[in-house]
Amino acid sequence: MVAPPDPGAHEDDIASLDHTRRIPNELLHHVVDYLPASQLLLVSSVSRRFRGVITRDSRFCITIRIKATHRNIFTNICSRQVAHAHAILEYAIPEQLPVATIVVCQDVDPVGALATLRNYMCDSVFPIVRAALPMLVRLAVEIPDEHSDALQAVLLQPAPLLRHLKLSRIARPSYPKYGSEDDSDHEAEPEHCAHVVPRNIFSGIAPQLLRVSFCNISFTEGPIPAFSSVRCVALRYDYHSPDIRISRLFPCIAELEIEFEASEYTHAPPASIDYSGISLKHLHIGDLWSCRLLATMATMTGSLDLALIPAITYTSFDGCQDDQKTLLDSIPGAVTMRMRDITEPGLDSGLEFRAMRDGYRRVFRFEKLNSRTLENFSIFAFRVVDIRLEYWLIRVLLNYKCDFPVLRRVRLDYSRRYDVRLRIEPLWFDIDNSHVEDDDRSATVVSNLYLVRCPLLDAVAFTAPDFDRKISPRQVASIGHALGQSERPREARARLEMFGVTFVEHARRELLDLIFPRIVYHSRDKVLDWGENEEWPRTR
Repeated sequence: MVAPPDPGAHEDDIASLDHTRRIPNELLHHVVDYLPASQLLLVSSVSRRFRGVITRDSRFCITIRIKATHRNIFTNICSRQVAHAHAILEYAIPEQLPVATIVVCQDVDPVGALATLRNYMCDSVFPIVRAALPMLVRLAVEIPDEHSDALQAVLLQPAPLLRHLKLSRIARPSYPKYGSEDDSDHEAEPEHCAHVVPRNIFSGIAPQLLRVSFCNISFTEGPIPAFSSVRCVALRYDYHSPDIRISRLFPCIAELEIEFEASEYTHAPPASIDYSGISLKHLHIGDLWSCRLLATMATMTGSLDLALIPAITYTSFDGCQDDQKTLLDSIPGAVTMRMRDITEPGLDSGLEFRAMRDGYRRVFRFEKLNSRTLENFSIFAFRVVDIRLEYWLIRVLLNYKCDFPVLRRVRLDYSRRYDVRLRIEPLWFDIDNSHVEDDDRSATVVSNLYLVRCPLLDAVAFTAPDFDRKISPRQVASIGHALGQSERPREARARLEMFGVTFVEHARRELLDLIFPRIVYHSRDKVLDWGENEEWPRTR
């Protein structure tokens, strides 16, 4: 892009070789957007102009966080946060550096504190949002209804750099009247959300706004000009959802995430959202209470044609069988399964299934492994061809008591250093008359667990991608037996592959050689070449 100058060349000659000087700043910003963040600092050395563009890239924005509570105000925590915010803006605005603002205001219980908090938000916090708007690239505000009017008054000037907007209303739960046991005596929720997005938000000028997220928020009728370019929309509602016609509010929408927490008394999904006239690339459904949200979306007036959406993600605690079967039937063929350790930080899903074919993808996520998950498991098991799970979750898999008639590969991961608190009880099965070895005297012989039948299983892999791990040969043999290998002809049994996992020295291996006649050893660096689904992020 920039040719190297000859030694001793004149400054004007050097400038003529820099073709980037002919590119307008707006176009140069657009070019930089395609570069990954890992390469931006390298590209910044091209020229002083490139360095100026990249330092103003929204991925390097300065974040301002303010959490306003009654306690934080009277302990001066808020004062320090506000002072820090002013110091950032005094530097960022003249230098035209991007800023992200996160404001959280929580309700308070002390008598008289509500007025104090309202005055503090109006006098100290909202002016910061107003001052930062010209350089804001991300704005996230979570407030009670009492501050709705004051926030609307702040968000009336243009936001030329804003890319991500997140507004959340703190919902007030309903409580039963004192001394009443009748559900009808519960205090009624308002018929619509009090926190409203006005039509003239950002004066209709937010040309770079691509992503919005709203929680318990309603909208004025008709189109909102500032949302004309939004492509990714997230809508979440606790009990009541307002009347929304998505195609009118977001004419360019390509991704929709909708989550509704149904009332524990009605378990009814929202029927006030109109999905007609939109074309989606990705739909994410959060059905937390199994309230048939998908069925409602597909059958109501102004429904979605699910068969035309390339990617659908369905997240639930328990899952609705009708919803799952509807999605699963839309893509025939193989399903892959991933069982994650929900106790590990950064992993938010206990069980995940993926069905992919001809460019279409269906993802099912269960946030918890419980008895209800067991009931829904058979819907997927007969199509699963690939399973990957944490080693210590093998017992959970066996508890499903379900065969895998087309399963081809099983991968058991030691994805982090061994933690004695997560140690599973060994799965020694009483499958021969040999005595328990010296290194296995603490093992319990298990003979009543369900043996999973996998007639097409080709390979079982034990992996330790981050460190070397030793395992008892009898334990590996017992897992192979649990996967039905002892019931298959010897020449048809799955091969065992070890990636960074070795066996305990001086341990007996007769049972291992009986269950797995073929064993292949690999270095742990080769684990990514074995059965790694690119759609699944590597376990941390």
